[in-house]
Amino acid sequence: MFKVGDIVTGLTEKQYAITNSLGTYEVVEVQDNYRIRVRVITHVKSEYIGKEYSVDTKKFQWVGTYDLQAAVLKKIAHLRNLFENRKQEYKPHGL
Repeated sequence: MFKVGDIVTGLTEKQYAITNSLGTYEVVEVQDNYRIRVRVITHVKSEYIGKEYSVDTKKFQWVGTYDLQAAVLKKIAHLRNLFENRKQEYKPHGL
């Protein structure tokens, strides 16, 4: 099923209060065939990032590996920086 280093997300928003489809989670421990321990790596509520929870494997789906997720997040940060720099450079005429 899942292995340490996998990136997972919840199947629905309502399955757990925190570990649900509103974030992505790194598998940090495989406890048995039905339970894994995950660390929050992204979430709409940033106060949850970095916290760990034991969860039911049936409520999660695989979305990638940590390396893949890190590469995507790095690209998003780069694009955000480009956008912010362009926004600061743009000065409409007459203002």
